[in-house]
Amino acid sequence: RAATLNWRMLEGSDSEKSSNKRCLVYSIGCGGNVKFEGGLQELLGTNRCEIHVFDGNDYSATVPKHMDIHFHNWGLRRDRGPNTNDDYSPDENMAFPLSRSLDSMKYRSLSQTMKILGHTGEVLDILKIDCEGCEWKSAMDWLGESSVPPPRQVLIEVHRSPAPFARNWFDEMKKFGYVIFHKEPNLPGCPRGDCIEYGFLKLHPDFYS
Repeated sequence: RAATLNWRMLEGSDSEKSSNKRCLVYSIGCGGNVKFEGGLQELLGTNRCEIHVFDGNDYSATVPKHMDIHFHNWGLRRDRGPNTNDDYSPDENMAFPLSRSLDSMKYRSLSQTMKILGHTGEVLDILKIDCEGCEWKSAMDWLGESSVPPPRQVLIEVHRSPAPFARNWFDEMKKFGYVIFHKEPNLPGCPRGDCIEYGFLKLHPDFYS
């Protein structure tokens, strides 16, 4: 929903429009629900965005075959360096203890994922993340201190906000030019208010000057 209000942010520069460049969307964690991704395509048309969905469980059967949505059966973790390509284990989860089922899933970093899919060096127009706690550890891989260019828009659900880690996390988002344009508690999913959905936009560094 938040992304649909900011489609103009995805259109990019005039040069990008003239080259008919499609927007690039990564959605980390779907739980078998691809309504956001399907709604994005219905709103914009099937040829406007290249959409990739990731989850440690195999939900490929839930992705409509007629839509240009690509499912990948792995989750997200932080980059651990060039010599860990065969290590698919998860990070320490800052929000929830890892269950045996989660621990047995396959995980890759964002830089590994973009290399596998041929997107190295490209800018994600939307990075959507709902990964039940992996956001706290993986964030530095899509901020300014990694080989992955910062995404233009980040739609994320944060879980339990472990202090003081969460405060540092939000400080880093501001440091790299992200501003909050949307905030909403996910009360159906977390009745105690432990899960908050945020929308961030990447703005010019002068914004906070």
